Amino acid sequence: LRVNTSHLVEVYLTIPSIGYSQEFKVERTMNLTEEEQREVYAILSHLDMESYPDVYDPINDPASDTAVYTSPSVTLELTVINDGSMKTISCRDIADSRTGYDEAAQVFLDACTALQELLTATEEWQSLPEPGKVYH
Repeated sequence: LRVNTSHLVEVYLTIPSIGYSQEFKVERTMNLTEEEQREVYAILSHLDMESYPDVYDPINDPASDTAVYTSPSVTLELTVINDGSMKTISCRDIADSRTGYDEAAQVFLDACTALQELLTATEEWQSLPEPGKVYH
């Protein structure tokens, strides 16, 4: 999902959907209202994107001997382009959980959840065909 928030910032967010393979992706560009744009900025203001690795698992602490897995797993991917600088954080096949292993992981998960809730509540999103329907 691509969100146009201004001429300077673009946000891409993979919204997890159970039952879809990674090969099945639909790209959609959304144009947000000014209020929705302010909400996106507010959500992103809590993230220090550069402090996260490009490939990240916010659920499992890499220093721990144990790990959490779920079936199905989910993939989160957040890309922010700001003033020509791009940063992508990719969380592929992670446990379907909204509990991060530390504060920074929780901030990342909370931001992704807030963005997902904001975007899927828009009239534009609600007007899209149901998942599994044919897109042309």
